[in-house]
Amino acid sequence: MEASTSPLMPPSPAPVPAPVRQRIALVLRAGLAGLTLLTLVATAGALAGFWHLTRGLHPVVTEALPSLEQANAMMALVKSIDADARKLPTLEGSFAVETIGAHLNASLTDLRTVVAALPVSVLPEAARAELTQSIDILDSALSRLAALIRERTQQQASLARRIQDLVDLRAQITALGADAPASRPLPRPATTPAAWTAMEASGLLLAAVSSPDPRQVLAFQARFDQLMGQFTGHEPLASQDRATLDLIRDRYRGRLEALRDVFALRLAVLRQDSLVQGSLRRLVVLDRLVHGVGALTQSLGTASLEKTQALEHELTRLARIMLGIAALALAAAVSLMVFVSRRVAGRMVHLQQGMQSHVAGQPLAIETQGSDEIAAMAGSFLHFVEEVHAREARLEAQARDLDQANAALADAYQVISDSIRYASTIQRATLPDETDLGALFPDAFVVWEPRDVVAGDVYWCRRWGDGLLLVVGDCTGHGVPGAFMTLIANGAFNGAILEVPPGDPAALLQRMHQLIQHAMGSGRARPSDDPATPTDGGLDAGACFLNPDTGALIFAGAHFSLFVADGVTVQEIGGKRMGLGYRSLPDTLALENTRVRLSAGMWYYLTTDGLIDQIGGPKRRAFGKARLRALLTEVHPLSTPRRKATIQAALARFQGREPRRDDVCLVGFGGFGPGASLDEADALRMEDSLLTGVGEIDQDHLKLFDLVNRIGGLISADRGSPRLVRALEDLVSYTHWHFRHEERLMLETDFPGRTQHKREHEILVDQASHLLDRLEAGDLAVCDGLMTFLGDWLRIHIKVMDKEFGNFLLTAQKATPMPSPVLGTPAGPISPPGQKAVS
Repeated sequence: MEASTSPLMPPSPAPVPAPVRQRIALVLRAGLAGLTLLTLVATAGALAGFWHLTRGLHPVVTEALPSLEQANAMMALVKSIDADARKLPTLEGSFAVETIGAHLNASLTDLRTVVAALPVSVLPEAARAELTQSIDILDSALSRLAALIRERTQQQASLARRIQDLVDLRAQITALGADAPASRPLPRPATTPAAWTAMEASGLLLAAVSSPDPRQVLAFQARFDQLMGQFTGHEPLASQDRATLDLIRDRYRGRLEALRDVFALRLAVLRQDSLVQGSLRRLVVLDRLVHGVGALTQSLGTASLEKTQALEHELTRLARIMLGIAALALAAAVSLMVFVSRRVAGRMVHLQQGMQSHVAGQPLAIETQGSDEIAAMAGSFLHFVEEVHAREARLEAQARDLDQANAALADAYQVISDSIRYASTIQRATLPDETDLGALFPDAFVVWEPRDVVAGDVYWCRRWGDGLLLVVGDCTGHGVPGAFMTLIANGAFNGAILEVPPGDPAALLQRMHQLIQHAMGSGRARPSDDPATPTDGGLDAGACFLNPDTGALIFAGAHFSLFVADGVTVQEIGGKRMGLGYRSLPDTLALENTRVRLSAGMWYYLTTDGLIDQIGGPKRRAFGKARLRALLTEVHPLSTPRRKATIQAALARFQGREPRRDDVCLVGFGGFGPGASLDEADALRMEDSLLTGVGEIDQDHLKLFDLVNRIGGLISADRGSPRLVRALEDLVSYTHWHFRHEERLMLETDFPGRTQHKREHEILVDQASHLLDRLEAGDLAVCDGLMTFLGDWLRIHIKVMDKEFGNFLLTAQKATPMPSPVLGTPAGPISPPGQKAVS
């Protein structure tokens, strides 16, 4: 065969008849058709085998295995019932008996359900009826046993109380003469026959308590009656013993008579023990039930095994048939591969080498003679090469134009980059740095890493009222749009913090939401010719208010979480699933405050979702909260600088070569002590009896109780601390405000007892102010009895004065057709508004 002499200008290939050019294609089609036929045959055989296998497998899956599983469940329930029944006689206490009894009832109910669900083919009706009857008999026996044990427990508790009274009485009789005056001492009980009689009678009571024999208890009771009759026959040994004898007769004889029921209680306990042992002997039905269920389970297991072995035999036969079909298919594939290797692959390799030589710039001759598809392909390639050379010339001209455009773009990019870098400097200047955090927090750090030069993540920290405020926000977008959104969020924060009373982060976020909605144009009409469209921007935010004096942290979150780490576990306190400022949200959000107790060994973290959502790792998955919890646990024992560096290194290592998805902002703080607080037993409580039924007044009272408990905690911890003076100042200030609040309500509702109520208010304010003046002057004696004074005054004032006013308000509310804005919601059990507690 001849080859063309010029690789760049090959002669035009001669037209080839269509039937000749399809030679290779026909061979390949025939081979593929044969392979397809074999595949269809194999598929049909597999489907037929699968159908046979399914027919055999269906009864196993639908009948045998479910029935076996139900039988195993029955066996487990019967064993559980047997174990619980054996525990009943050894239980002490009504709660343990009730718990085991409830568990037994639940197990018997489940057992009846399983028995009823077994098909007739597995459990015939006669056997089912017999099994159900055994269960009913067992249920009755267990119920009787539990009732007897509960009654025995109650009798033992009554007997224990009587024993304690008896021990106290014996101690008093023994010490009868210890408190007599020195001028006329009384003889000791050991020298007084009446005292000996009382001691012997009380000894008989104690002996009856420990006796296991009912006849012996009755004998003790008869002797006790004889001794009680001897009290009237005793005469004093001397004139000075008259007082002792009269004291024993008057004081202790009646108490001994009252304790006489100890004999009856002990006899009742012994009788109840006998009944319990009798009930235990009637539980033989439980053994029969265990044996019957075990036999049923064994028979079902044997049947399932036989069906499974039959399926294995059928599967082996099907596998042999499929192996034969696969051998035929392999032989056909080898024949087709030999043809392709000799008639197609060799020529295609030669054509590929020629094409690669043209690409490398050292063209070789390409064969174009022939009457099949490969020769036609070679001619088409040479024509393509000519077209490529022509287009290269046109591309060189276009490249020169692109170079000029790129130079202009580079100049514009440099100007924009310089502007954004300067904007980043301005943005960083508006954020608190770690020096600012260190001035407020004992131990804190911040990781703030923009995805681009500027970021949409922002954070604030400052003093707020009597505590510290930390807010972290994640604005919509990142880069320049996100940075502009932080300006709106910063303005909303600065406005809201001036309007919201300190200590309520939920109200602060609520007000920021309203200010951002207003700034973004929510609800405002736009001119028809205004090309700008309203944007639905906002932010997710988490706010923490910390009061180191009380050791409390209040958290509120809008699509934001607070992570609390103790070195072992990391608790996530989630916020509400809603953002701030978005047009789709209502003007008022149902945000909540969550109280957390500060602890010296705890660390607290606020983070935006840039860290959690970052993609990385070998499987290209998100960093996630689980990995974050593990990381916070790992860094817990480290110092603050190492803690920050370890978190940044872990994020960089996880991210690897993946691009940064979002801005990252994480603020961590710790080092706070628990504050001063009262023990639960000493703290004042807002009991239900102190509720007035008016929500806003009850909420004020709850705040007063919190302030008083805070003072009590400071008195217990360090009464000389300046924090105690501040706490008493807060109480005086809030009490004065609360009294003005109540007096305003009284004036608006024309309460008839307003004058007397106001006088009570003035008296307490004057007394509290006087105590504050003494405490500021260094008179620590004020602390003695301060909690008792404040607690008693609050309780008495609420029960006598405020409840009268509350009833008046509720009566006025019922008489009015429309709800009055003055009246609050009738209060049930109170908790601080919008707050929940987390331990």
